[in-house]
Amino acid sequence: MEQNKALRALLVKVNDHLSDYDRRRLHFLLTDIIPRRLRDDPTIGGTLDLLESLFDRAMISGQDFNYLITAFKEIECYDAEQRLREHQQLLQQSQTLIPSTSSIMEELCKDNTTDKLCTNSKKANEKWKLFTPVGM
Repeated sequence: MEQNKALRALLVKVNDHLSDYDRRRLHFLLTDIIPRRLRDDPTIGGTLDLLESLFDRAMISGQDFNYLITAFKEIECYDAEQRLREHQQLLQQSQTLIPSTSSIMEELCKDNTTDKLCTNSKKANEKWKLFTPVGM
């Protein structure tokens, strides 16, 4: 969810920097996949609606927005393409630095199992001492 929010925030900024001409070309390029009402509205608001439509159709997401990077490249809007690529690289770097939840859980389970073994081992030794005759 957080990744979607970060991408949406970036797309708002990118959209603010697009010229009317860039927006028209983007809408024209995506003619086959967006509804007619969105094609005919290359305003800032119309472009936000277009982007929302791409999210709704699962063509882009917080983790995968290559479709949009390619679209900006095709309309030669290289600044927008570059900003999205940089965001993608940051996203990939953060995913490699942060261990997955499953790997964290595995480590916690290992630690917990080790703790139980140590605790059980100590208890067993204490019980054994109770039954060991004095002098042995």
